[in-house]
Amino acid sequence: MEDKKMSEQESLELISQVIRDSRKSVAYKAGSFSLIWGYVTVIVSLLVYAGFALTGYHEVAWLWFLIPVGGCLAMWRLGLSQKSLKRTYFDRVINQVWMVLGLVGWGLSVACVLLPGTFSILFLISLIMSMGVTLTGCIASYKTYIGFGITGILLSFLCLVVKGEEQILIFAAIFVIMMIIPGHLLNRDVPREQVLNEKKQYV
Repeated sequence: MEDKKMSEQESLELISQVIRDSRKSVAYKAGSFSLIWGYVTVIVSLLVYAGFALTGYHEVAWLWFLIPVGGCLAMWRLGLSQKSLKRTYFDRVINQVWMVLGLVGWGLSVACVLLPGTFSILFLISLIMSMGVTLTGCIASYKTYIGFGITGILLSFLCLVVKGEEQILIFAAIFVIMMIIPGHLLNRDVPREQVLNEKKQYV
């Protein structure tokens, strides 16, 4: 049977549809990403806050390193569950953005341990992560994500105003606003089944 040739208009429409579906896939993955790192960060933050409040020992600060450990383990499990989702150009761009931001955040965390008191690490981390959320929203064309990311950027400056252990609670609240809430909204708007069904159209 002879293949049907598409007109120029049909070709453009197909390309546009593929781009829209790719962005939905990115949005779904970004939602899961935000929920993992958001919840891990908030839980560890509350553990650190409780540790300081109950013991007063500064060694409690080492608990912060549970964030990359717990986050990476959860991301590994997420990667196994998302094997059926194909990688797109948008995926690669977002992965590279977060890789750069993650390395910067890790470097700042190590510098904070080696040079304590030189800068506000909670301010810088919340600012960098909020910028990542905003950029992800721009790439995926998800305005709500952009809005929560910008809100996180603005709220991160509270970490320069609030002092003491209460700064940890502000830090946790920022991650709830700029990662957990938009993550749930993304997964609600772009369910996994919809992403899988749309991808089957082009296989």
